[in-house]
Amino acid sequence: MDINKKFLYFNTDSANQDGAITVPVSTLVAFDVRASNSICLMIKEAVQTDTTDVFLNRPVGADPRDIIEKIVNEINFSKDAMIVVGDDNTSEYIHPDIDAINSITAATYSSPLIKLGSDIHAFRQQATEPGDGFSTSNYNFNTGSVGTINGEVITTLFIDLNGLTCPGTINQAIGTDSSSDPAYFTRITTGVNGIVYRGEIICVQATGGSGTIGQINIVANSVGTIDPGEDTTSGTSDVIMNMTDEFTIAEVRNFDSSTINVAGTNNPQGGIGAGGIQNYYLYLAPNTSGQTGGTFTSGKFIIRLYGAPTVNLNEKT
Repeated sequence: MDINKKFLYFNTDSANQDGAITVPVSTLVAFDVRASNSICLMIKEAVQTDTTDVFLNRPVGADPRDIIEKIVNEINFSKDAMIVVGDDNTSEYIHPDIDAINSITAATYSSPLIKLGSDIHAFRQQATEPGDGFSTSNYNFNTGSVGTINGEVITTLFIDLNGLTCPGTINQAIGTDSSSDPAYFTRITTGVNGIVYRGEIICVQATGGSGTIGQINIVANSVGTIDPGEDTTSGTSDVIMNMTDEFTIAEVRNFDSSTINVAGTNNPQGGIGAGGIQNYYLYLAPNTSGQTGGTFTSGKFIIRLYGAPTVNLNEKT
């Protein structure tokens, strides 16, 4: 039988089949004898991933070569399309010296590197996730992504305020009502975001909700323990986005590290202070105390940060 049509079966769940995986034989890339009582089968899932590792438990002293040879022979000569290597639910194992599947470690996706032509390089990774005080039951936060193109580090963050609490006091943190967890929506680090020198916030859905306000600041603070409703400007902080008008759909507000301000235009509408915001946590807060406080029922924003890398500036490979 063509081995490319065969599959390997593993199950770590002793109670049922819920922990089972089945993989094509063609994805098995190596056996690794990592300890005196185990053998690891390394399975390659896809491009830009490491391997899924299946650990087989064997008695100390059992010859791993016998087990590996048995698996190889079953792959090459068995007429079965499905080869059960180990099933902890039925206690069925391919070799008598295997008595359990210790664990199955899933492959990890790695950031892709894209090369366009000879000099245009791009890669992508995840932005730092928000604190647990900045989430809601009806919105699964995946803060955003970071892309680097020829030395421009661009962080794109999607913010949905629906279900979050708007405090009644200026500069208090927007977040999950009564949460004792930090309400930052991301953290800035040089390794992830580069040296952030400019940013913008774009309104894609106007804010709504009784007692709320659409006048919103972005505050950078060196402390990552500010809970919803606490003062985001306490300690070492920098209000980097500060404008008193309500956001409207499609409106873009800018902030940067320069002192340029075009007269009469409020552009930029905020600034990054001397020394930058590296290792700072970013919070959202109302820019007024004109609201009574309440729960947002709408309000969606895209926050985009621009950074400069500090390493590999002349690297072209």
